[in-house]
Amino acid sequence: MNKQDQIQSAYAEGNYKYALRLLDDLVESAGPIPEWDRYRAAIMYKLGETAAAFDAYRQAFALQAENQNRIFNDVLMMAQSQYLASSEFGEKDEQVTDFISWGANALCEAKRRGEVLFRNGDFEAALVELEAAFAHCPTDSELANDIAVILYRLGNTAEALAMFQVAHKLGGSTELVATNLLEVLEHQIDVAAIDAASDSLPMAEALPPGRVVKPRIDGNYLHYPDVSLEVCIGDAMYQRNSSADCFVLGKTWGMVEALLKQLPTPPKRILELGIWKGGSVVLFNEMFVPEKLVALDFNTNVTKYLVDYVSQRKNIALSLGVDQADKKALHQLYVREFVGQKLDLVLDDASHFYEQSRASFEALFPLLAVGGIYVVEDWGWAQWPGDHWQVNEGGDYFRDRKPLANLIIELTLLAASQPSLVAGVVVESGSVYVRRGPANIESDLDLDSLILNRGRPIPKLY
Repeated sequence: MNKQDQIQSAYAEGNYKYALRLLDDLVESAGPIPEWDRYRAAIMYKLGETAAAFDAYRQAFALQAENQNRIFNDVLMMAQSQYLASSEFGEKDEQVTDFISWGANALCEAKRRGEVLFRNGDFEAALVELEAAFAHCPTDSELANDIAVILYRLGNTAEALAMFQVAHKLGGSTELVATNLLEVLEHQIDVAAIDAASDSLPMAEALPPGRVVKPRIDGNYLHYPDVSLEVCIGDAMYQRNSSADCFVLGKTWGMVEALLKQLPTPPKRILELGIWKGGSVVLFNEMFVPEKLVALDFNTNVTKYLVDYVSQRKNIALSLGVDQADKKALHQLYVREFVGQKLDLVLDDASHFYEQSRASFEALFPLLAVGGIYVVEDWGWAQWPGDHWQVNEGGDYFRDRKPLANLIIELTLLAASQPSLVAGVVVESGSVYVRRGPANIESDLDLDSLILNRGRPIPKLY
């Protein structure tokens, strides 16, 4: 039996003096060992040397961050025993009071350390500190809230939900619980658990009508609880195929973040033009949890995995065989699927042809709510570098087509000519974002009559 085992055995048998002697020998031969300070404190207390035991526990608490919760509980039990064993208020009671005062300071210090670690993004270390503090003071609703936030940040949704409920039961204000809950909604979460939280806590009025649920990013993969997406650009878009649990996304995460910056609020009603391998349909549904998402495509065949995904969700509809230049078909789809409710977001990632994209804009932009966003993706294909685009003119698909950049020029001029209609145009390398103004329009747009250029036609790029 080694010396550590001998110490533990002697302590268990009640031979405290022998255990202390063995501990002193161990320290003398091996040097100070922080984890044994707690044993020294327990032995000193058993020998009746209460003051020395308190001092040893203080030292152990300072040196053993990972055991602070256990140490504090040990000393609380010791202090309580000391207090109950004393029939008069005297030295023992002062020792208890002194320790409780020290413990309160230690609690404040643990909270402070936890808050600093949280601000620095070290969530795991912050959780250790705040859980230790909460063990010392299990009625502190603010601590419970802080712990719940960190648990969410670490992806422990069920535990976080339980802690939010604890915080509320401890008297935490509805506003405080809601504020912290909203803060974590931007991180990876379990949407079903969030919905449960909305039902189980009296805070529905504090929650927003929509929310953005960002994925966990792992290299080229975006992960949600039930499905993932693979970011594919260039040749990879054509080489990779969607599967039941992982869809091909022909967008970079940077493009997605650029879109998020333009949205005033999470969109509740979304219309997407262009489906292809289904990745963006899945992404926008998982990210925005919209009331209604409709995706259309000229092709009549889409991946069966997207059809299966949509069949399990009542808020998504696919409309196939629809020409984006057919304004009548677009209006019929809008009335059928959105029942006259204004759209929050329209994304054109369909043909990328000038005339077709222009027709879609003229038909659909008036259907946006004030402040809504119309996105035209991949607008600069005719200006992209590389022989495929500049020598081969984009291959057979694009060779005889007018550059889509013509539409972007027109939309920029439209913002100047009709500022009440177009509140702003933001041009980025991958996409253009057009914000709907407050003008009341009852019919399709006619860009030719709305864009002013001193009576002259707008020059075209070829």
